[in-house]
Amino acid sequence: MQTAAEFLAEIEKFLDKHSIAPATFGRLIMGDPSFIFELREGRAPSIDTCAKISKIISNPQSAHLFYRPVKKAEK
Repeated sequence: MQTAAEFLAEIEKFLDKHSIAPATFGRLIMGDPSFIFELREGRAPSIDTCAKISKIISNPQSAHLFYRPVKKAEK
């Protein structure tokens, strides 16, 4: 079982690797844009939350969830 610090480090690594803003991650995954900021301040997530996030960040294809398609400029 991971410590809270190890869990947060795993999330931070995922965010850095995929250039995802913490607020974007929190909003899309937890419905809470302040989620990561609160984890950094010591918030203790539930076991279910940890499992949900670990499943997402361990899947290499999950990063696409955070990217919006770029709209082409109209001429």
